[in-house]
Amino acid sequence: MKRWFILSAALALLTSAAVFAADEAAAPEGGKRDHPKFKGLMPPKALKELNLTKEQEAKYKALDQEFLKERQKWMEEHKPKDDAPAASGEDKDAKPRRPEGSRKEMLELRRKYMDQFRASLTPEQTKQLDGQIADMKERRESKHKKGDEPEGDK
Repeated sequence: MKRWFILSAALALLTSAAVFAADEAAAPEGGKRDHPKFKGLMPPKALKELNLTKEQEAKYKALDQEFLKERQKWMEEHKPKDDAPAASGEDKDAKPRRPEGSRKEMLELRRKYMDQFRASLTPEQTKQLDGQIADMKERRESKHKKGDEPEGDK
C-alpha cells in the first residue's frame, strides 16, 4: 500500500512538472507569445530572412535609429490631451489614448525610411521584401476579417 502511494505521488509530481514545462515553453518571455507588433522599421524575423550584407545591416541600423528618433519626436508632439478618456478602468468602454494626429503621417514617415533602405537592397532582396510586405498585409487583412465576424459565424 505504501509503495502504491509513493508511486502515485511520484507520477502526479512528474505529470504536473511536465505540464508546467510545456506551458512555459508555449509562452516565451514573460508569458507573451510572439506578437506581430514591432517598434522599428521591420520585424526582426523579416529582416533576418533578407540575408543582409554587413554594409546593408549598417545602413539599416542607422535608418532604424533615425526612424525611431523621428517616431518618438512625432509621438511627443502628438500626445493625447489630458481630457481624453484613459483606459484605466474608469470607463470600461473607453479606448486607450493614442497620439493625436493622422495615422497616415506615421505611415508616410515609415515609408520614407523604408524607401531609403530599399535603395540599398539588391533586386532579389527587393523582390523578397515586397513578398514579405504582401504576406504581412494579407495576414493583417485576414485577421481583421476574422475579428469582424459575429461569434456565431466562427
